[in-house]
Amino acid sequence: TLNGIVLAAGTFIAKLDGKNITSAPKWTHSFEITISCGSCLATVGSDLDLATTFPNTVHYDMGKSVVTNGGFDVLLLKMDPATGAVKWGGQIGGSGSDTAGGLAVDTSQNLYVVAGYDSPTLASGQALGTKVPTGPGSTANLLLAKLDSSQAPVYAYAYGDPAGTGIASNGVAVDGAGRVAVGASFNGGVDFGMGPTGSSGTDAVVFVVDEAKGKTVWQQVIGDTGTDRSVGVGFDAWGHLVVAGTYQKTPQLGSVKLPPGGPT
Repeated sequence: TLNGIVLAAGTFIAKLDGKNITSAPKWTHSFEITISCGSCLATVGSDLDLATTFPNTVHYDMGKSVVTNGGFDVLLLKMDPATGAVKWGGQIGGSGSDTAGGLAVDTSQNLYVVAGYDSPTLASGQALGTKVPTGPGSTANLLLAKLDSSQAPVYAYAYGDPAGTGIASNGVAVDGAGRVAVGASFNGGVDFGMGPTGSSGTDAVVFVVDEAKGKTVWQQVIGDTGTDRSVGVGFDAWGHLVVAGTYQKTPQLGSVKLPPGGPT
């Protein structure tokens, strides 16, 4: 139950009264199966946007459902924050397992989504339309995609290691100057747009794409021989990039060596 409201088994989204969060929710929206994604809920202006991962079939609204192309797919939803009604649903996936890693929305209601996918190719004609990138990774890739305010695909980029080592997406953020920041974790050698980048173990990386230039303009790898991961990125009101992550040992962050972390 949530403040006296009984919810169906699975996953839910609810809107609470900010002045009295212990009162009954203004609305709830339940999914009949368990779906998941961290940092994948965003609201700017008149819409509430959700990116999540689902297996098999998910019924996300009355009479509306999607079926995966393979093991797991990414589900995108645009909802009315006043009522919780679903206004639009989109899907990204292929024959393998593809998982949502982050969602951001700018002031023009453009959607930015990152996902990890191990499908050889993603299905065209769904949320990405014909903007389906060719992933360089032989077994795993990271997807960065933008949809405009009418949910039409604008671009989609893919990053991966041809040797087949792992990569995972861990957040996306956009500022008012058209800079898109992506957090990820990887091992092996991946080109994030500034040339092949190697890792010491499992390393965290943050890179920034300048939309006007259509390319990566900055990146920072954070890692040592342990396991290091980014868990979130964001921009503050002054356009400064904020990064959160976990680490082991003593990785380098720019010119600063971080103090010893947890056990290896």
